Amino acid sequence: MTVLRSYGWVAYDASGRPAAYIGGDVYDRWVTYRGEGPDGPLLSGEDARVSMALTCLVDPTRRRQGHGRAAITTVLAHPGLRDVRAFYCGIDAGNHPSRRCATSAGFELLDPTPDFEEIVYYRYAR
Repeated sequence: MTVLRSYGWVAYDASGRPAAYIGGDVYDRWVTYRGEGPDGPLLSGEDARVSMALTCLVDPTRRRQGHGRAAITTVLAHPGLRDVRAFYCGIDAGNHPSRRCATSAGFELLDPTPDFEEIVYYRYAR
């Protein structure tokens, strides 16, 4: 897995106040680490394509107002990411608000069983 480029954006609300940060790395393919080695197996043959791992942080005082979902959907439509075929989010299994946010933005849960770090992965495929 090779990093092709990195991005980071600040999402502002209608009044111009920062509400969230979203960013991540674009890779030549998607792999996971599940304890068997630093490059882990490909999730499936179709995921051997340009992919992006996303991180989204919402101001704690601004949560549950749609800022996370808005930031994610804006990034999914970003013209500079047209070559990205799949987006991934790793979320702590117990972080139900973030899991709901990913689902509401169109991401699908890949496996309900958390990995060795108690992370579950979501994917948005084009």
